[in-house]
Amino acid sequence: MGFKAHAIRRVCAAVLFSGYRLSQVLSNTEPNSTDRLSGESRLHAQAYQQQLLIERLRQLLPYAPTWIHGHLMLAELAMQQMDLATAYASAQAVLQLGKASSSMVFRAKLILGRCYLQRGSPEKAREYFEPLLQVREFENIAREELAASLIALGDYAGVISTLSTLPRQDLSQAALTALSYAQAKMN
Repeated sequence: MGFKAHAIRRVCAAVLFSGYRLSQVLSNTEPNSTDRLSGESRLHAQAYQQQLLIERLRQLLPYAPTWIHGHLMLAELAMQQMDLATAYASAQAVLQLGKASSSMVFRAKLILGRCYLQRGSPEKAREYFEPLLQVREFENIAREELAASLIALGDYAGVISTLSTLPRQDLSQAALTALSYAQAKMN
């Protein structure tokens, strides 16, 4: 194994380990523990850790441009940080590389749709979300995202028909609010 490949593997391991270690610290939520992070501190630590991971991935991906998992991880982290340009570019890279699994393609298209929705293009977002309804294992997520784009388009009947097919207990609080809002607008 060459030096470059060995260095890339070490950086990959460091990226994954640092994310794992942070999740261990953040998952320990004992309320009376003095050595654990408090609410706001936890959020700041998590945002800081995400930013570090983004920077590490940005440094690594030029040396491993076909690393699909790295592009997808960068897209998801950038989307959480509302860095739409990075999220869009990385999600496009996942689709362009063409070796991704169906769940990775789904996640990449979901990110692309969210980018368009955040940029104020709900019609383009809808074009990404509608085909995702065919993926049974992620149908709830796709329906909720499609409903968000339909609300932005003012298609309240579409929101109702999209979300009414799911049992109420399977809907997130945001989806329930969107459904109530759409029903109120229709009355």
